[in-house]
Amino acid sequence: MVFDLGVPIERVLHDNLHSQLLGTGKSANGSAIVFLAESGFWGSWPSGLYADALETALRKAHKHFLCWKKENKFDASQPRFTPSRLSRTTRVHYPSLSSKGHPSKVIAFWITQCCLEHADREGATRLDKMVATCMHAYASALQTMKVSDLVMTEDQAIKYYKSVMIHLQTFAALHKLSRDARGKEVNRTSWKLLCKHHHFYHHAKITLVERINPAVTQLLCAEDWVGRLGRIARATHKANLSLRTLERYLALLHLELSRL
Repeated sequence: MVFDLGVPIERVLHDNLHSQLLGTGKSANGSAIVFLAESGFWGSWPSGLYADALETALRKAHKHFLCWKKENKFDASQPRFTPSRLSRTTRVHYPSLSSKGHPSKVIAFWITQCCLEHADREGATRLDKMVATCMHAYASALQTMKVSDLVMTEDQAIKYYKSVMIHLQTFAALHKLSRDARGKEVNRTSWKLLCKHHHFYHHAKITLVERINPAVTQLLCAEDWVGRLGRIARATHKANLSLRTLERYLALLHLELSRL
């Protein structure tokens, strides 16, 4: 319908926030966290029911994340990891970490470092190295967007494209391996494939040609604005909700502009 009104399809831009940070990234982060937890990265796997054992391991994982975040001076608010927040109450549920956009990126950097440490240890398996490769490629794509200008250089565009391709290929391979796993094997029912992976693939090809940084078209600022208005509105009385929300938002905007 939009295209019938004269809007060309070229005006539809890739939103990295919803496609990756709140899309494929939730599946990747959740699967990697569950994989390391079941592999004993944060301590030996506890005995008992799966949900209880996973919750114990996730408690240690979240503590490790908070320490890493403080050490590397990242500012991100993420509630503690639980089986429910990872949609992983049993082994047959695909992991998907519930998080906001910016925390999703910070978690990706953290879990990538954990996966690399796990894969570099003596006796690491091929599966350990595949997980590390998948997450490192994803984090590399995010980092390339972060350091690039509005228009990427040719080398940056090539690096971004290669990182995305490696991530998608290893992700698909891990998904197949997870479907073949049985019983209490590690990596069972993980790395869920989404339509947004296909979108990610096409956009990487477009970025290689056009070299427009995907970070400049993401809706992170818009989502932040909606969240701020929601918090302001919840603190006002319903009798004058619209007026008070607007007044408080303008006051907040004045304070932030005065810092510039």
